[in-house]
Amino acid sequence: MIGTNLSTQLQLINLRKRIGLVVDVAYIDFAGDPDEVREFYKKLDKLPENILPMIAYSLSKTFTLYGMRSGALICMAQTKEIADEFVRVNQASSRANWSNCNRLPMTILTKIYEDEKAACKR
Repeated sequence: MIGTNLSTQLQLINLRKRIGLVVDVAYIDFAGDPDEVREFYKKLDKLPENILPMIAYSLSKTFTLYGMRSGALICMAQTKEIADEFVRVNQASSRANWSNCNRLPMTILTKIYEDEKAACKR
C-alpha cells in the first residue's frame, strides 16, 4: 500500500476508524541513499490523527547484532494521549506475548541512545 499514491490511498480509508500503519524498515540502510530512502517519513508525519504510523526495525540489521533477536517498534503519535495509549497497550501485549528480550541487545541499544556521539552516527 505504501508508494507514490500513499496520500490518495489513505484518503479512501474511513476516518472514523483507528488504524495502525506498520512500516518495517529493517533493511532501510541497504535500500540506497540514506537521505533519499527516508523521505517517506515526512508523509507519515502528515497522516490524519486516526492513523498511527509505527516504525518497526531489527537490531540485527540496523546495528549488526545478528542472532540477538531484538528490535523496536516506534510510534509517530500526533498527540501525547495517543503516545501514552501506545505505551500502555505495548507494555501489556508485548510482555505477555514475548516476555522480555535478551538483556544484551537491550543494553547495547540503551547505551547507543544514551551516548550522544553514538546517537549521531545512527
